[in-house]
Order: sequence, then C-alpha cells, then structure tokens
Amino acid sequence: LRLASSHSQRIRCSTKPRAQHHRATPHDRTKVCAPLGTLATLPDRGSSLEAELREKKMFASLTQQTAVAGSSASGLRVSKAIRARAAARRPFRVSAVATQQIGKIRFDEVATIDHKEGDTHTVGSVDMKRVDYPDGTRVVKMTTQGLGDNLELHWGCVFDGADGWAPPPQGASATGGINAFGDGIASRTKIGGDGVTFTFPPGVGEDVERMVGIVVKGELWLHSVIGDLVIPLKTPSGTGVLKSLADGEKAQSGSLYERFRRVNDKLSEAVQSGPDGAAAVMATLRLSAMRQLPWYAGGNYQ
Repeated sequence: LRLASSHSQRIRCSTKPRAQHHRATPHDRTKVCAPLGTLATLPDRGSSLEAELREKKMFASLTQQTAVAGSSASGLRVSKAIRARAAARRPFRVSAVATQQIGKIRFDEVATIDHKEGDTHTVGSVDMKRVDYPDGTRVVKMTTQGLGDNLELHWGCVFDGADGWAPPPQGASATGGINAFGDGIASRTKIGGDGVTFTFPPGVGEDVERMVGIVVKGELWLHSVIGDLVIPLKTPSGTGVLKSLADGEKAQSGSLYERFRRVNDKLSEAVQSGPDGAAAVMATLRLSAMRQLPWYAGGNYQ
C-alpha cells in the first residue's frame, strides 16, 4: 500500500472490467484516482488469479480440441491418399478408339492427253495414284485437268498371267459406279469434278495385276500420249519387268522403235521394283546395243 500525497496521485492498475459482471484481470490497464487523505488500494490479487486460471483452462481446452480436429483432418487426408493408391492399382477398362490408317503411295504418275479429232482438239492430263493401307486395302484415285465435264473411264482389269481385259472382281467399288459396257468385258465409270476413286478391300482382287483404261467424252476417245492408262495394283517386281520385256522379243520381229517403246512403258515399274527392275532394263538395252537382239527383224520404222 502507498499513502497518497497531498496532491492527487494517479496509480496505474488493472481494475477496468472488459465486460459487465466480469472481474478485472491484471491484463486490464486504467487509471484510479485516490482522494486526499485516503489510501489507494490495489485490486484483489486472489480474484485476478482465479480469473487467470479460468482463462488458462479455457485455452488448454481449445488447444486440445484444435489438436483433435487437426489429427482428424490429417487422418482424412491419409485415408484419401490410401484410397487413391488402391484405385490406381485396380484394373480399368479402356474403350477402343478408331484411328485413321495412314496409307503409302505405291504409284503416282501423270498421263498427258493431246487428242485431235476433226475440229476438236483436247489437251489435258490425268493424274493417277495408288495408295496401299496396312489392312490390305488398295485405293486408286484418278483426277483430270483440262478435259472438261461429262467424262467417263472406259476400263478393265488384267489378271496375273493374262493379257486381255476382264471385269473387276466382286467386291471392288468406285465412286462413279461400275457399269458393264458392251459385251461385259469392259466397264464404264463416271468421272466427277473431284475425279473418281476405286477401292479394293482386303482380299479383293489380289490376283489383279493392273487396271487399264481410256478416258471417254461422249463419242471422243481421249487416248493419252503413252497409250492406255495403266495403274498397277501390285507392287512391281524386277522379275515381272524382265518377263514383260522378254515376251516382247519372242516373235523375233519388230524394230528398235518397238523395243524402245516397250522399255519406255516399263520404266515406271522398273523404278518402283528397285535394282532388279533397273537391271532388267539395262540388260535389254545392252543386248540390243551389242546386236544380240534384232534391230530390223521383219520390219522397219521410218
């Protein structure tokens, strides 16, 4: 206790309540004015200690509840992680997704059309491609340039070991339709503005060696400069090139011009068949240059 002086002395202590009916604690700080000649008493220490103990107990209780809640949340996170790992180990079903096949171009040539008939002179070209797909499908695409409209392809198939035309095999299709023509050996297919596409599904026409055709416009037969349009349906081989050139020499007749024309017709197949095809062409030309093959046997060209 301290005796107040003759002047009013202000002693700082914690007696201001924080709320109604709440005993002050040492944490409260306010001013107490002691009148002259009286004693300024400090707040009841015992009461302050009781309030402080109650606050400590309340804080400990809240801390414990927070710890329990934290452990529960942690356990929940752990359980979620365990369930996620278990789900990752379980087998799952994957739906099949259709993918587009990528084909490989096996034949790609352009034939020039330069046809004169009467007062009509038609100049243009025919682009021919064959694409093979991994599943065995073969697709032939033909487009025209500069030939106008109302075009048809007069065509047929040549099978292995044959020389003449034949109808296409059962199962083959064309965007312009396949219609028998004349005696049924040849077929007619319309050529649209985007050309025409022939499709030989897997297993269809495996014995077809090539397609042969002529572009027709009304009564005009638009032959190409090299003759009939030829699209091989089999990948050429050196043996096939050599056999074709040798068959042309069997008659023991003809001329150098006819030999060179046969070689020119087989150049594309020789290139596609690789070294064996090139060897067949070079052997034929070498034998001709050495005069081992006749130059003018039964005919001449002037």
